[in-house]
Amino acid sequence: MRILIQVPEGLKTRALRIAEEFERKGATVFISCEPCYGACDLRLRERDELGAEKLVHFGHEGPEIPGVEYVPLIEKIDIRDILARNLEKLHGYRTIRICASLQFCEAVFQAAEVLSTNGFEPVISTPPGLRPGQILGCDTRAAEGPCDAVLFIGSGRFHARGIGKKPVFVLDIEKGTVFEIGINERKYTVALELAKHSSVFGILVSTKPGQKKVETALEVKKVLEENGKKAFILVFDEIKKEKLMGIDVDCYVNTACPRIVEDDLGKPVVNAGDILKIFKRSNENKCDGR
Repeated sequence: MRILIQVPEGLKTRALRIAEEFERKGATVFISCEPCYGACDLRLRERDELGAEKLVHFGHEGPEIPGVEYVPLIEKIDIRDILARNLEKLHGYRTIRICASLQFCEAVFQAAEVLSTNGFEPVISTPPGLRPGQILGCDTRAAEGPCDAVLFIGSGRFHARGIGKKPVFVLDIEKGTVFEIGINERKYTVALELAKHSSVFGILVSTKPGQKKVETALEVKKVLEENGKKAFILVFDEIKKEKLMGIDVDCYVNTACPRIVEDDLGKPVVNAGDILKIFKRSNENKCDGR
């Protein structure tokens, strides 16, 4: 049996060991070295081109898809000492909402224990379909709601940067420290203003299985053109700045992972939902004679 294994960046150190385990069971193993951004980022085309019967995707959970097996890897790690050493960074905040990426979800209860022992009021939410405190790149419901600040447990800034308007602190597992993520609302507010006055739009469409929203792109194109704008649909696997060199537009409309608006693509980037709100409302006002 041939299988293609896919692991996110933080787990690539385990890739060879994982491959060896499958090979001991008689499988022929291919290891994908492409970036992996979540359960929505599946290398199905490569699986088929390699003649593999199965894609085994590690580190995330996802829907049932033929020929795809998700293997969530939950880390057994104790974060209590890290948090205890860094409690002064949370000084001035009382109610702390705790969240984590999938791999570290079990640690949210350890964090709650440390915080409550030291006079804080920890909050853990369980959104439908997710584990307690779990957030995804495109789903931060567990971090939303009343609180003074948010504590994210994980590795790096990717998930934490998607959390809303409250002060956000990252307990970084790899670095063993806690640091604050700056709020970058102004950049997106400026992008929205620039979008309102743009004439030519590039609509970004990803072919990644969990991000492919062709109908949304077509709707955005229709609405923009109804408002006298020019709009072109641009298709990618992975959306990167260098792939857009020479594409002469004023603004990009993102239909893929909502976090792409944080990337530097050389032009303003706004999410499709916001563009539809702006220009549908504008078009309705025209129809109403206002």
